Amino acid sequence: MKNPDETFEESKARKRRGQQGKAAEAKVAAVLNKLKIAGKLDFIRLLDARTCGRPVPQQPADYVVFREGRIGCLLEIKEISKGNRLPKKSFSQLPRMLSMAVHAHPILLVFLSDRNEWWSMRVHEMDPSAASWKIDEKLGSKVSNLEAALIAD
Repeated sequence: MKNPDETFEESKARKRRGQQGKAAEAKVAAVLNKLKIAGKLDFIRLLDARTCGRPVPQQPADYVVFREGRIGCLLEIKEISKGNRLPKKSFSQLPRMLSMAVHAHPILLVFLSDRNEWWSMRVHEMDPSAASWKIDEKLGSKVSNLEAALIAD
């Protein structure tokens, strides 16, 4: 909700924060659509409060991806504009995603925009009590081909 006392610069910064991750999500959506057309997978985009324009219950991920007629994964996309740490407040759905891991493999793709790098994180190894997670080889692996990462088991 907008604060009536915020300055013009604070308002612009708030709007930019709301847009962070949109470019990364668009890149993934384009690859998902390409794979869907090729018959390699199907997916459902889970709506969030920003997409709906109103409060909705927190979703476990951005997408549910289906392969061969079954749920293949829960897919979450994050973008970090500077550095290599993902703050807990940016990935608050981790516990819910882990609780649903019995039904679908959780995948977290992180785009480091200052390096133009994609990383696939090992969600099961992320400590839910941590304040943030370092994006590196200890918890993830660099993705050289986004398409291959989305259809891999």
